[in-house]
Amino acid sequence: MAGFNFSEDYQDDPETILRRARANLTPPRTTSGAHPRDPPLDEHLSDPTNSPSSATYPPTSTKSLHEYSTPSNSDLATLPCAGDGKVDFELKPSLINMVRAIAFNGNPSEDANAHLQKFLEICGTISIKGIRQDVNQLRLFPFSLQVKAKHWFYHYLVKLDTWENYSNNFLAKFFPVGKTNLFCSKMSNFQRENQEFVAEAWERMQEYVQACPHHGMQDWLLIQSFYHGLLIESCHHLDAAT
Repeated sequence: MAGFNFSEDYQDDPETILRRARANLTPPRTTSGAHPRDPPLDEHLSDPTNSPSSATYPPTSTKSLHEYSTPSNSDLATLPCAGDGKVDFELKPSLINMVRAIAFNGNPSEDANAHLQKFLEICGTISIKGIRQDVNQLRLFPFSLQVKAKHWFYHYLVKLDTWENYSNNFLAKFFPVGKTNLFCSKMSNFQRENQEFVAEAWERMQEYVQACPHHGMQDWLLIQSFYHGLLIESCHHLDAAT
């Protein structure tokens, strides 16, 4: 064929190539010098360890294909039973109704700090012998949640297994940093509204502080921000009073 240079030992016959390859093959040797020999088929059948009945297979599931996509109550997240089984533990219906009356939905307009404060006030009215207070709080808390907030509670049920973890993460979730910065800005840039008395302005300042108790601002800075947010006449009256 023009344009190609083949070697001198080139062979275009496949049978010749196969014969040369077989001649170059060297069979493996055993220590005794004899060639290895596979055991006959009847030896495999006579060995009980090689029988199909002795082979181990993974256990087959008893579920049908339809059952895999069918809802089951075992998939629902629920709180564990309180106590160790030696102490009678019962949440009174009246107590549950009190907690449900302060329902928290998880909306941005709701106050997570105020909700937690109201919840702790209710929990402070009960005491069950043999049951820790944090267990009572953890059992009652989901009754005070609705919609988005309740979904969040059961989503982290396994990871957050103590009341302290739940309460702290609840505030971190529904009182984010942006909301904290908003209240801090209102306090640091406080301004008296038109036709607002000084006492009313001070009450509004205290509402900001109560809504965001973790603001981190010192008292002297809060008073200074309030003072500079008043009108000049009001500042003169305060100076004269002090």
